[in-house]
Amino acid sequence: MQAAKSVGGRRGHRCSNAGWMISWAWVIAGRFGPLLLAIGLAIGAAGPAQAREIKAGVFVSSLSSLSPSDGSFRISAFLWFSDPEGTFDPKAELEVLARSATVQTIARKTFDDGSSYSAVLVEAVVNQAYNVRKYPFDDQTLLLLIETTSDIEKVAFVPDTKDSDIADFVSVPGWTVRALTLESREAAYETGFGYRAESPTFSRLAINIDVSRNRSLLFLEKFTGFLVAFFITAMVFAIPVKEFGTRIGISTGSIFAAVFNRYRLEDAVGYDAVFGLVDQITLITFSAIVFTMALSVAIHNSQDGLLFGVSTARLNRLGLIVITVHALLLAICFAWALLI
Repeated sequence: MQAAKSVGGRRGHRCSNAGWMISWAWVIAGRFGPLLLAIGLAIGAAGPAQAREIKAGVFVSSLSSLSPSDGSFRISAFLWFSDPEGTFDPKAELEVLARSATVQTIARKTFDDGSSYSAVLVEAVVNQAYNVRKYPFDDQTLLLLIETTSDIEKVAFVPDTKDSDIADFVSVPGWTVRALTLESREAAYETGFGYRAESPTFSRLAINIDVSRNRSLLFLEKFTGFLVAFFITAMVFAIPVKEFGTRIGISTGSIFAAVFNRYRLEDAVGYDAVFGLVDQITLITFSAIVFTMALSVAIHNSQDGLLFGVSTARLNRLGLIVITVHALLLAICFAWALLI
């Protein structure tokens, strides 16, 4: 009986403690429940932290060595970064995507609110994919890319379009510098760089500079070899058909002029898989030369002044018409490149 009483006493004591705890829980819930609920909702609504936006701008002070054959250009520019947290260091956290580049700190200021301003001088040789389809009447958009080394979830570049500009004294011989535009991009990589579990994404700033090649009648100088070769080829039809050696000799000379001009232009524009103006002029010129030589050989080998029942004199006039068509095609190609 004594043991039973003792057990019953302990049970009663436990029930009393449990009731006391429940009572206090209701009191706390009644007083602080709304506050705890508000805190929970605020934490849930906040979600993951947003990327720190850094305003980035550029002032281009030099452009040079625009080389389609080498696929590059040189640029010098001042870049600045405004960081609201004041921790961004361009020397350590900025990558210039270029063939070669140097980054020199020019200024760094920290303000009372904790934000900072950093300015650097960037000098770079940048790889550039030139579009030479309409050379020498081409327009280009030079592209310089800068990238932060922090993930895009942490840092994001925002273009400072208000103060970004190109210096008035920037001049590129043979080119007209037209406009500067900034564009914010995301760069996703398909590698973890040897230590990341997931492929990272970084923030980029694209600096676009629009330039146009100067246009004048001097463009004919670039095609002198082709034009001379075509003129010599056309003169063949003014030579009597019996002068076979003279006609072939002139046509052979025009081939050398055209080949020389072709190699000269390739040195200027480099290799391009696009069928552009240079390729069109090359094709038309060599087509005229080959046609003229083939017709001269056919006329020379004809018998009794007839070829397939057609007189050689008429064939010679037909050849002159074909050459005229080639001349019109050349004019159309130049007009297309100039006007479109």
